[in-house]
Amino acid sequence: MAKTENEKLLAFMFDDAMKLRDAGDLVAARQMLGSLVEQLEPADRMLLSHSHTQLGHICELLGDHVAQEAHWRAAVAALPRYDLPSLGLFHTLYDQKRRTEAFEEMVRFLRRNHSAQYAEMVIGAFDETDPGVLRAKFTPEQKRLLGEARQLVLRRRKN
Repeated sequence: MAKTENEKLLAFMFDDAMKLRDAGDLVAARQMLGSLVEQLEPADRMLLSHSHTQLGHICELLGDHVAQEAHWRAAVAALPRYDLPSLGLFHTLYDQKRRTEAFEEMVRFLRRNHSAQYAEMVIGAFDETDPGVLRAKFTPEQKRLLGEARQLVLRRRKN
């Protein structure tokens, strides 16, 4: 995906925000990324998704779970076929015990694309054949979603 002219003009802000993040100044990085997001247009999907992805991660580190989820959702909306924001949203929802929503996001993504990370989860961590998995904690709807996710992963492996 080619960068838009606006993304080319504003990319320095993203780079500067990453330098602040790497230096440990999460608050300043968050402020800079917030300012960047305000200047981006809906057509600036790549930089918009990456900025919201970083904001989601920074909000997680800062313990702002409400903003964290909002940023992951915005990152997914900007690039729905990119797995990193989807995985971020999945983990955010799962960690908040909103497992049905988390599995819905997993299935949404897997219907469109393959993800090695999701495949590892449904074949490994959530594998119903593994006696160590506490399957009884999942509702019937969650089990159905996991089953669909497993089928989607296995179908892609065969192709």
